[in-house]
Amino acid sequence: MALRVAYSSHPASIQSYESPLRRYHDLELSKWEKLIVLSLTPTTDDFKKEIVLPTGITKDLISSEEEQTKTKSKYNVVFVTSEAAPYSKTGGLGDVFVDHPSYHRPGSLYGDEHGTFGDNQFRFTLLCHAACEAPLVLPLGGYTYGENCLFIVNDWHASLVPALLGAKYRPHGVYKDARSILVIHNLAHQGVEPAITYEKLGLPPEWYGALEWIYPTWARKHAHDTGATVNMLKGAIVTADRILTVSQGYAWEITTPEGGQGLNELLSSRGCILDGITNGIDVDVWNPASDKLIPFNYSVDDLSGKIGFIGRLDYQKGTDLILSAMPELLKDDVQFIMLGSGDPATEQLMRLTESSYSDKFRGWVGYNEYISHQVTAG
Repeated sequence: MALRVAYSSHPASIQSYESPLRRYHDLELSKWEKLIVLSLTPTTDDFKKEIVLPTGITKDLISSEEEQTKTKSKYNVVFVTSEAAPYSKTGGLGDVFVDHPSYHRPGSLYGDEHGTFGDNQFRFTLLCHAACEAPLVLPLGGYTYGENCLFIVNDWHASLVPALLGAKYRPHGVYKDARSILVIHNLAHQGVEPAITYEKLGLPPEWYGALEWIYPTWARKHAHDTGATVNMLKGAIVTADRILTVSQGYAWEITTPEGGQGLNELLSSRGCILDGITNGIDVDVWNPASDKLIPFNYSVDDLSGKIGFIGRLDYQKGTDLILSAMPELLKDDVQFIMLGSGDPATEQLMRLTESSYSDKFRGWVGYNEYISHQVTAG
């Protein structure tokens, strides 16, 4: 399907495509866990249905049906994300795997039972640099894909890409026509590290202000703490051409003091390029009436006793509210299953809930595509 490097037992192979390529850059794929990945796919009519961008947001790229034919030959799409499981592959999607010793360790992509990895900034910085370089230097399909790309970057893990385009490449005439869209799933995770780490990001000194973040006095740890940090997500908010969230409601919420996680004023100032697209699923892959990965198919006519949750165990997702309500919920004739990972305390609470209600509750820490089909269906 494509060139695959590292973490894959499949042999490397190259396939030529007749159509221009849409380029995707992923951190999490359901088929391969603990991977750092660049994914590539040809532009096809079927694939265009998978990723739908409002014409108002991408009006510079796709403004009408007539424009699509002309535009798709100009732009390749680079999708940069940290949460892509389950991931639906369509139209010959290929992968470029990026290898580094820091990717070979126990735990999840982000941390282990002791917390998040201390070098995550470096690990995801490396991935962002690879995402920018791959279209320029890798002769996949017999040729390099070139500079005319639309980068779609998801959350702080991919947030260095827009700044790299502006600071590292455009001054030398590279990626001058490329554009970037930042997609925010959870504003609470911003990739904040001490200011001294800026010199490790591969950006020139004059770009420091784009990522600079000063904590308010009340949030500083001690009297000598200046509050100076670099904020990866803030850098993308400042430098991206468009900003999207997973719903229009969340797009509004992050501009409020209550939901803005300290970035609400900055996001409000970028309101003219901020919008939301409602999250969804592939209704064919996840249809319980026809899903082959579940033991019994059913339709909307029978929904009794079925409660499930798949997602990151995070305060923003409301998992603490779900677990606190469990004693009341399980008084009814129901069975409840939760699948996810994230906050260690929530993971432990999920395990304790299972031990207390073993006949009605199951908690699966981690991700498993087969189990996710069972949960979604049931």
